[in-house]
Amino acid sequence: MTTRFRVLAYNSDTVNPDIAPHRAQIRRHGLSEQVRLDAGYVADADVPRYFAAADVVVQPYVSATQSGVAQIAFHFDKPVITTDVGGLAEIVPHEEAGLVVPPEDPAALAGAVTRFFKEERAETLAAGVRTQKEAHSWTPLYDALEELARSA
Repeated sequence: MTTRFRVLAYNSDTVNPDIAPHRAQIRRHGLSEQVRLDAGYVADADVPRYFAAADVVVQPYVSATQSGVAQIAFHFDKPVITTDVGGLAEIVPHEEAGLVVPPEDPAALAGAVTRFFKEERAETLAAGVRTQKEAHSWTPLYDALEELARSA
């Protein structure tokens, strides 16, 4: 049985924006039909289309403090596979709203992506994403302020 898949990869690397080596590697591995690599600015109007096409958002950061991409992924109920850098593991609780792997560990990252699909984790982790969204929404803050006002 052959597994069919498609990968939409987006490169926003402003330090090294040259994607030619990545395209060459995709061709070298015979993956041109499965991998689409985009680079450059994504207009606000196009953002929903990118996230709608995703089953999972993968963030292979080597270093970061936070990522707005994880928050946008959560807005679209998409689980995130990310590296444990900066505060990303706080935003993406491991095994709840996504999977967290060590940075600069391609085998661990590949293993997490493989596991996500083989174990069919999309729905379970998307439910965790929705829980995280609610926990970080305005509702808990509003409830706390309302309770504080009542007790004063």
